[in-house]
Amino acid sequence: MSRRPGCAVLMTLMLAGPSFAGSIAGQVIMPGPVAGEKRARPEYAVIWLDVIPDKLERDLVRGPKRGLFGRRQPPPTPVLSQANGQFEPRVVTVVAGRDLVLRNADRVWHGVFSVSKPGAFDLGKRAPGKADTLRFETPGVVALRCELHPDESAFVVVTANHASVKAGTEGEWRLPELPAGRYTVRAWAPGREELRREVELGKKSSVKLSLRW
Repeated sequence: MSRRPGCAVLMTLMLAGPSFAGSIAGQVIMPGPVAGEKRARPEYAVIWLDVIPDKLERDLVRGPKRGLFGRRQPPPTPVLSQANGQFEPRVVTVVAGRDLVLRNADRVWHGVFSVSKPGAFDLGKRAPGKADTLRFETPGVVALRCELHPDESAFVVVTANHASVKAGTEGEWRLPELPAGRYTVRAWAPGREELRREVELGKKSSVKLSLRW
């Protein structure tokens, strides 16, 4: 029994993925550390896009498929923990209007607060094991401190959509696949000025972008 041509064409398209997909990837370059760091930490850098098509955002919210016919797996709720007297991770990303879990995984009390304009708050003193859910409505960078331990600090990068990525330990990064168009790439890391780059992405094209501080 021969297979119908239409089914074969459909299967080929499903395997190939969207024909319009392009990519923006690159490298974070930090020649030296900033004050308070013993070495440059490219893995603290966050790269994101200002605006993306609505359809792409809906797809990113639903998450990638697991297998050809598998269910989609939405991105997990980001978690910021306090353990061993520090925040982990030091930099976390969350989409505006989405939840962020803040957990005291330490054996001592902590008191987390922020005076940053995008999302000032004060949780007061928090016992070991305490978990709170935060939600920031305005994109921007929120600096967190601990009332009881002045040396503790962390940063929440609140983005307008799910097209964001943290750089790897060697500075490498890649944003989600994108349709053709013009995009504003933004990048930030603790102690460094925000970078902005305009990128024109064609169909099935690949753009390599170096972000140097």
